[in-house]
Amino acid sequence: MTEEAAAAVDITDISSGEPRQVGTSRTCRWHVEKETAAASSVVVIGVDDTYGTRQMNPDVDRTPVTIGKRRAVRSLGDFSCSVLIDVGDRSHVLVQFAGTGEITDCPPALKLARLIEPELPDG
Repeated sequence: MTEEAAAAVDITDISSGEPRQVGTSRTCRWHVEKETAAASSVVVIGVDDTYGTRQMNPDVDRTPVTIGKRRAVRSLGDFSCSVLIDVGDRSHVLVQFAGTGEITDCPPALKLARLIEPELPDG
């Protein structure tokens, strides 16, 4: 992630990301602290090379979107929004925002996904 992409979603220090292995995904998580807990969020970027968006669980609520020239899906949870961008047929990059309030749309996740997409390798 570039400094520009990080700044666009209020990450002030890229090096503060916490690397984690979550299932088959290699992720990095940033805590974005705001004036109130309700305004604060968690940003996650992850890579999973075991499945693409076409192999996702069909029971997961998702909406097809295009990020750059890539196939992607947007998925809303009660307190999170995820954008999964295909990088080849059997891998994807996850961009996720989570907060304490109900999330009804995905502007921050979609914005960050569009900013990091040019950095992704061809599939």
